[in-house]
Amino acid sequence: MKTKKETIDEIIYNTKNLRDRLILELQARCGLWVGESLKIKVSDISERKIVLREPKSGKEAEVAYMPDPITKRQEEYVRTQKLGPDDRLFPVSYSTVRSLIKNLGAPLKISIRPHDLRRHSATYASRNGSPWRSYRR
Repeated sequence: MKTKKETIDEIIYNTKNLRDRLILELQARCGLWVGESLKIKVSDISERKIVLREPKSGKEAEVAYMPDPITKRQEEYVRTQKLGPDDRLFPVSYSTVRSLIKNLGAPLKISIRPHDLRRHSATYASRNGSPWRSYRR
């Protein structure tokens, strides 16, 4: 039987659409809330750092860090979509992302929600000895 981590990793790996995969990875690997990821503009990204404007924490801003593979996919996505600095990275709604995640779980016969991906990020970080807050400042 697969663990939740293995299942989430499988869903991400099997997501071939670059935009959809990035949405999943930013939540599951970087600890972003879905609403935070939908507010990101291209100009909020610098190398591996994402400045989150109005994060869910209530702070004025926070910084989230992307692992190198995600950074490379994000750069490819911006380039192929011809996004400018003021463009939102993901011009979709919360309900679109919720449906996307639900539909990706269906073939595996699991019920999965956007927040499950964020929770996965925190669990994975703590199990590997990293303080959760080291990903966001």
